[in-house]
Amino acid sequence: MSPSSTDRNLPGNRGESKARNFHRSKRRVQCGPHPLKLPHRKLGVQIRAVESFRWTNYRPVERVLEGTRFVPFKTPLGSNFFVNRGNGFAPEDVFETRTLLDYANGHGREIGLVIDLTATNRYYDPREWIDQGIEYAKVECMGHTAHSQEDTIRRFFEIVSDFLTHNANNDKLIGVHCTHGLNRTGYMICRYLVEVEGWDPKTAIEQFELSRGYKIERMQYVTSLYESCRPGCKSYMAVSYRGKPSSSPCTIETIESEFVATVFDVYIWY
Repeated sequence: MSPSSTDRNLPGNRGESKARNFHRSKRRVQCGPHPLKLPHRKLGVQIRAVESFRWTNYRPVERVLEGTRFVPFKTPLGSNFFVNRGNGFAPEDVFETRTLLDYANGHGREIGLVIDLTATNRYYDPREWIDQGIEYAKVECMGHTAHSQEDTIRRFFEIVSDFLTHNANNDKLIGVHCTHGLNRTGYMICRYLVEVEGWDPKTAIEQFELSRGYKIERMQYVTSLYESCRPGCKSYMAVSYRGKPSSSPCTIETIESEFVATVFDVYIWY
């Protein structure tokens, strides 16, 4: 039997058996010698996706933002992401919804609302919050352009103000996350503090970065906060609640002097 036209085009073709060996070898390279043994192939894709993006480079959570109810954190992942996770994950890399709740409860704090800013539904099941009696709000926000998504910003403001109105007499926290809990999360929280609470942009940014432990990376967001946001322009949405300071915190000149690093899996809550 003569080799097919496809086989003839293979480099170093020596017939049909050579072609079969080539394609078999190619499959081994693509799939690896020991593919992940998971109940569903989709989970393997999820795990590789986590390894390929920067999620593991960020600590999960640091502290409550001073003078507010906000606590920023990176997105938790459903337990399926960590099945047979392999050498790419250290134990402290596992961060699920229950991990966050355990740390909050361990420090005498209670999360009452979670606002999810990610533009996907694949990271976890929202029922993991709801089943614990925590309100959950999905505010889909596309990355890199949060500052131009006016409808999204308006909805974020409304959700926060509504929650604070109905929880003015308790100390429940508002958890906010995007993928890394940094850029979209930082912009939305800071814009609320500037336009609704009347904070100056410098204070809002510095206090957020102190609470998250990282600086906002997207300069278009920082520029927008300084140049496009007018302090107090939406003060009619502000809510008085227990523990709210009478004025915004003073601007700090340096974050590094007051930054307390997280060690391994010990997170800081004030």
